[in-house]
Amino acid sequence: MTAMPYRVEFACAHQPVPPETVPELPFRPVVLEGMTVQPRAEASGQAKWLTWVVRAIGMTAPGAATGTSGAAPGRSAATSGTAAKSAA
Repeated sequence: MTAMPYRVEFACAHQPVPPETVPELPFRPVVLEGMTVQPRAEASGQAKWLTWVVRAIGMTAPGAATGTSGAAPGRSAATSGTAAKSAA
């Protein structure tokens, strides 16, 4: 099975900085703080499918201390007034 990339929107006061890479891994492990996942139905002509919107308020390295994000828990980009930032 091919790995699929995910886009995560961050609603926080600052640009999150991803943790360092792990040389043995083909991906960068992160812990998403305040993560929410919301389904969204999309359509193009007669084709219909389900996509997912993933949002977080911060990110840390696995095992690192949490609480370094800049937004209040439970607040989305629309209600906090900050622009959503993306990380790839």
